[in-house]
Amino acid sequence: MAKPVVATIPRTERFDLRDESSRFLVKRKLADVKADGRYRSYVHQSFGFDHLNERVYFAGRKYGSDESSGDLVVTQMDFDGKIHGSMILDGLGHGSQIGVQPRGAGKAPYLWTEADPEVNDEGVAWGRRIGRFVFDDGGSVSTGDVEDHTPRIDGIHNVRPAIDPIFQRVLIKYNVRGEDGPFAQVWPLSAAGKRLDPRAAATGRIKLPSPNTQCQPSQGFALYGSFIYLMYGRPYGHNKGDHDDGRCEFPSRRTKGNTRILCVDANTGETVDTFRTRALRHLIYREPEGMAIWPAPNGSTPQPRLCFGFASGLANRRLASIVYKDALA
Repeated sequence: MAKPVVATIPRTERFDLRDESSRFLVKRKLADVKADGRYRSYVHQSFGFDHLNERVYFAGRKYGSDESSGDLVVTQMDFDGKIHGSMILDGLGHGSQIGVQPRGAGKAPYLWTEADPEVNDEGVAWGRRIGRFVFDDGGSVSTGDVEDHTPRIDGIHNVRPAIDPIFQRVLIKYNVRGEDGPFAQVWPLSAAGKRLDPRAAATGRIKLPSPNTQCQPSQGFALYGSFIYLMYGRPYGHNKGDHDDGRCEFPSRRTKGNTRILCVDANTGETVDTFRTRALRHLIYREPEGMAIWPAPNGSTPQPRLCFGFASGLANRRLASIVYKDALA
């Protein structure tokens, strides 16, 4: 019996991870503040770009909320770092990945996030579904309000999206109960009118690399063309007591941290490159947080940029930074 044909994405160029990183936004405040007006914010978890309106959207836990609540706040910021709005996501998840899908100049974009969370053994809410909704400045949304675009895969959970705005695709990273994940699969955005059907996917399912999450937890991912980019790492000063068996590298300003970026073939799951980045190594705390593709202006053809972020500053007053690489190999 013939095996079913598995769809593949035509091979594209990939980002040169050894290209020097350029700064985009550095140490920017987010929208979350206390009632008395004093700045308070947890780390951002993820971000994404609406290049048609020159806006970047950050997602993170709402200040004062418990990690089990899944309550998030989205900050809308322009490309100069000025805040233009915010939105509350009630009980949607951890915010570890946000996808931004532009809808046109002058229109608010679609936001893709996790939804319908469950609380894990560490007391953290992680989404079991994928939701899409239009950003509404000053508004709020809950799981019951979002479009459901969860892939039709039995046992799926811990589901997270990333948008490729250049090739108009969406990458879904997920786990399956009883299987050794995580996994990833790519769909064309044109298939996003309803729940994602594996038969309409642009690629087959691949297994992603999974480093020791105690040493280097997943901190974001992005899709550009036929390659997936994954970021792992801990902040400076992460508690040595968590790793007293000596197997984990202790990240510090002296060692310039342990943040690493992997490049993975979206068709095969093969790791084709890995790189330890020391970008913004001067930051206080410096926790890697978030990845996204930014189609930067470049005449008639946007220039793709692989962006990755860091949280910095003092506890409960975290700041957001983004750097990028744009050389292709």
